Amino acid sequence: MGRSVVPEMQTLPQISSKYLYCFDKEANLQWSQPYSKVKAVCIKLDELIDIIRADQNNLGKNEEVLAMEILD
Repeated sequence: MGRSVVPEMQTLPQISSKYLYCFDKEANLQWSQPYSKVKAVCIKLDELIDIIRADQNNLGKNEEVLAMEILD
């Protein structure tokens, strides 16, 4: 299913990251390489959750740096 959905989602601007949870990591790594929005391919749920948490923490730090006060 991922092979048909991921290419379609690549063009959607509202989706910034995709994480693949699968049973065959090597096969899914091969076909997902060209898609920049695929952040991780995991076969263990705990690993996937840790990667998503780390990415969310990094995203929060980056947004704090970019925050600006626009009202006086």
